[in-house]
Amino acid sequence: MSRPLKLKSNFNQSSLVFILIGLIITSLMPLRVLAIDTGFYSANDILFYNPDDTGCGSSADNSDTGGSDSSSSDAGYKKRLETTLNFLTGKGLSLAAAAGIAGNLKNESGIEPAKMQGHYNSLAPDNFTLVRGEGFGIAQWTYYTRQDALVAFAKKEGKKINDLGMQLDFMWKEASAYGKMMKRLNTIKSETPYNGIEAPVAAAILFHGHTKLIANNPTVKKVNPSSGFERSGDSGNKVVNGRGGAATKIYNDYKGKIKDGTGITGVGTESLSDGSTGYDCGAVDGDIILTATNFALDKPNKDQGYKSGDYTQSTKDAAPAYIAALDKYNHGANPADCGIFVATVMIASGADKDYPKAGTSEQIAYVKNNKSKYTIIENPKEADLQPGDVLIVHNDSINAHHTLIYTGDSQYPVVEASQDNRVPSVQGVGTLNWILGKSGAVIARLIQ
Repeated sequence: MSRPLKLKSNFNQSSLVFILIGLIITSLMPLRVLAIDTGFYSANDILFYNPDDTGCGSSADNSDTGGSDSSSSDAGYKKRLETTLNFLTGKGLSLAAAAGIAGNLKNESGIEPAKMQGHYNSLAPDNFTLVRGEGFGIAQWTYYTRQDALVAFAKKEGKKINDLGMQLDFMWKEASAYGKMMKRLNTIKSETPYNGIEAPVAAAILFHGHTKLIANNPTVKKVNPSSGFERSGDSGNKVVNGRGGAATKIYNDYKGKIKDGTGITGVGTESLSDGSTGYDCGAVDGDIILTATNFALDKPNKDQGYKSGDYTQSTKDAAPAYIAALDKYNHGANPADCGIFVATVMIASGADKDYPKAGTSEQIAYVKNNKSKYTIIENPKEADLQPGDVLIVHNDSINAHHTLIYTGDSQYPVVEASQDNRVPSVQGVGTLNWILGKSGAVIARLIQ
């Protein structure tokens, strides 16, 4: 039987005491928790976020319990904040609504137009070239089509890429596409609670927008936000207490110093003739989900029994933004057709300008043959889906031909149309379950 080995120790009693003291001190030091999962953001089509966020913005405290304010140690922050508030109230928003937006921007970047994702102590130079997939600027623009749009906008305006005024103008142009959000922000009155919630906090929630991660928070439920500009990976508490807390402090700091606006004329900077709003007819550059929901009716549309080719009736029933987009991107196409709807969304949003304009047979062949553009999942299950996915089936043997866009919304997870039966609208799980149950169905996921 072997005996246990005895190891001779080189440590004396004094050494052991020092080691124990060191361990105790180390255990008391705060640990930085790396809570950001970049895969989550890209998988869920979240376009604006700050992967370096510790809940503190860029320089001032922005914890879940305290928010941030104009007393930041960043010498330029106060000036940037005041510029932002004056810009937003000048567009017609109340100070409380402006503070809600500013609270979000504070959380994203410290309202720093030269902020580069992952660079803690350095700012982008005037000639900075944006990096694909890395956030930049006051809203941390990340998705490449929006980055390209920002660069093009700066060039058109003759401004540097890190110019605050240019970025505010660009943000406002993008935000104008969020018609429901903008209309509701325009109703925010500084001294009046919104659905029982303090106005700056409500405004912060509205600008952030609905996500699954915040949906169950009781304060968020009262505000009931629609799709919003930020849609970060923050928890409900962090949106309410962090972004909302920052908004409240900003509002209190400037109450009586910056006046409310007089209300937004036409909701945003760009309005359609029929009164609906949108960025290029409701299309949002690089955002499949928001473009699809802007083009669709916001309540499920039941089969109407349209006669084949009844373009006039379909035109009357479809969302005005979609009819405007059809006229521009898919002229003369039937508004009540699933393939035409998905194609128009893909083309108008800039997600894929080469997407076939009609026909599930052509569309399913296209995505399968373009492996550099799309990840294909054959015979998928619901668990395989991610927001922004296109779901297609074209199977003649079982007479199954349909396509839709998955949004991931808990109540209405898809947006779709049906040939000669219904114009585009949000829909519940029925259509989703139907197409997932058909042989030959595929998920087409755009590679970003």
